[in-house]
Amino acid sequence: MKAGGVLGVLIACALVIATPAAASLKPDDVVVPKGLHLGATLPAANGYEAAISTSGHRQVVLSFSQGSYSISYKTLGYVSRKRISADFGRLGHVSLRFRGKRSSRSARDPLLLHDCKGRRGVEERGPFLGNVRFRGERGFTKVSVHRLKGRVMRSYRRVCKAPPWYSAFASRDESYEGKVLDAVASADGVKRTFVAIEYSVDLGEGEPFALALVGATREEKVEGVAIHKSAFTLAENVLPLSRPGKSPVTAKVAPWWPFVGSATYRAEAGQPATWTGQLGIRFPGSGQVSLAGPEFEAELCRAGSLRRFLHCAETITDARRLLYGSGSHSQPLALARLSSLR
Repeated sequence: MKAGGVLGVLIACALVIATPAAASLKPDDVVVPKGLHLGATLPAANGYEAAISTSGHRQVVLSFSQGSYSISYKTLGYVSRKRISADFGRLGHVSLRFRGKRSSRSARDPLLLHDCKGRRGVEERGPFLGNVRFRGERGFTKVSVHRLKGRVMRSYRRVCKAPPWYSAFASRDESYEGKVLDAVASADGVKRTFVAIEYSVDLGEGEPFALALVGATREEKVEGVAIHKSAFTLAENVLPLSRPGKSPVTAKVAPWWPFVGSATYRAEAGQPATWTGQLGIRFPGSGQVSLAGPEFEAELCRAGSLRRFLHCAETITDARRLLYGSGSHSQPLALARLSSLR
């Protein structure tokens, strides 16, 4: 397998995780659920890309992204085909009315999917009028707008096919090595997570090539607003483990920017695994956040085949969250979400 195929494996992993389980579905089927979604891009300060989006008739999300970082603020409000209203506490508020100008059936299949069966969604485009005011913690970004362009999308349950290469990836059982490491700490209403998902292949040129998706999150709820900050990057050979069968199992992880420092995983039979070190990351509005220490609970899944590797990533909760994100799209693929609202 070429090096580029490793990235394909990670995308295949995301598709496995994002697909709801159903006995009637074929292995390469992906369900796109019914829903009402309003969305628009926003002008934000300090170089951030921003968007407002909704899911259903109550959930309102303000999201910001810059480089490797993604920050979302989610609260309950009022959502209809013509209106969005939500209170984000001391951070700001949203009050918008939609003035749709044209309506059309969606002609596109969802990202990376094809041969969708079911009723196509209905899309309306036009301006939102009203008021959006928001100030991120410590002023890392600001939004103040009264008019913006956006869309309303009414989607219906559809069953789509995954990319043609997906089934081939998912059914392969060659002896490649996959690893999923998850470390979590929760205290004082704040949850911190570090996840590394790495897949190795032998390119026949000596040392195996390994590509990892490395991510971190910080989550808390303030005044009814769920704040989710995440960062992820692709890195090579970031999760070196001791030889299979050797005890204790150890790994020193030192991912590159935006992470700083390193952490060490250690596990012996009959004892809880430890995750210690000076690994950290700086999140906008939150400052430096520690990602290792005695308060973390760590879990490692080591796979000897692609099939087992996909299972590892699917069953470890925070690996699912890293790929699946807090919305209806997998996290690495959500980069297309903002651009789709333009």
